[in-house]
Amino acid sequence: MRWDEYGWNGERLYPVLLPLEVVLSGSTARLHTPYPPNEFNVIGTPRSGTKWMQKILTLLVQHDRRGRMRRKIEPLLRIDTSVRHFHEGIIDDFSAQQKIVFIYRDVRDCIVSGYHYLSNSLHPGTMGCTPDVFSVLPKDDAVERQLIMYMKYRMPVLVYWLNVDAPNLVKIRYEDMLAEREGNIRAIIAKFGMRLKEESISYIVEQTSFKTMSGRHEGTEDTRSHQRKGVAGDWANHFTERHVRIFKAMGGEDLLSMTGHGV
Repeated sequence: MRWDEYGWNGERLYPVLLPLEVVLSGSTARLHTPYPPNEFNVIGTPRSGTKWMQKILTLLVQHDRRGRMRRKIEPLLRIDTSVRHFHEGIIDDFSAQQKIVFIYRDVRDCIVSGYHYLSNSLHPGTMGCTPDVFSVLPKDDAVERQLIMYMKYRMPVLVYWLNVDAPNLVKIRYEDMLAEREGNIRAIIAKFGMRLKEESISYIVEQTSFKTMSGRHEGTEDTRSHQRKGVAGDWANHFTERHVRIFKAMGGEDLLSMTGHGV
């Protein structure tokens, strides 16, 4: 069976490397966001670090001296200084004045993180992946269902944003944020023309560490927390050989090549 013929509940699954307009036409990825973007926005598929990045970007906006000065001088613009995050949304909705951070992660870790998130009723879930469904399934079956749903419904959005090239967009890998948070925070500051004091940057780096946000060291797991474990590569502890076969059959190798996560 070819991987692009893989189906679920009678629905055809769409391969990664089709033209973007074809991928999007065959998925639930919306051609617009559900509500207008703010001045600053975070995009990412579920469990890829969007809430983490939302906190980082919110603190940057709050400490940006240039932004505060602009809002004081031009109050009639009514600039929304809150940071919105999206799990779906296409760039046609965004203007050049709106800033976007796209954060992406090894999709296998997103799948496993999503399984834990739903299994512990931290989210109502969607598309056949809900706490009620997972509560009656063996773990391996629940992970498989989460894997199939994620690859079918989330992959097109991820592929789209990986291919977008725009001056108001910053792309950051979750794993790179784990390894070098300060360097990536400084890259966002430079890209968006922000001005922060050094002590503000140090404060933001400290406030957005896994330990500060969760009260635990990285790798110490709490399955009932939004910040469950704070590490990369945990998928290997949960994927069976069958999960690996399904992932490959649905275009996972192509996707990992695009995101730079190897195979």
